[in-house]
Amino acid sequence: MNHYEKYGEYSRAAAGSDTAKTALIVLGIGMGIGALISLLLAPRSGSEVRQAVRGKFDEARRGISRQSSRMRQKVMPISRTL
Repeated sequence: MNHYEKYGEYSRAAAGSDTAKTALIVLGIGMGIGALISLLLAPRSGSEVRQAVRGKFDEARRGISRQSSRMRQKVMPISRTL
């Protein structure tokens, strides 16, 4: 039995993109965990940490809202032509 019969079709490009995607996901998760741990170990009181986290969360939420509004404005003219 040769390798083709044993393993089937193999594409290095496809395998590489999967690996890169997985690495980016793991990197993002690791950064999130690191950020949370640094907040928990920061020399601040609990209320200060909660206030800082709440502020960053609200800031991120507003940013996502702005971006989604911009995307809607760009997509609406395109969807009307279809």
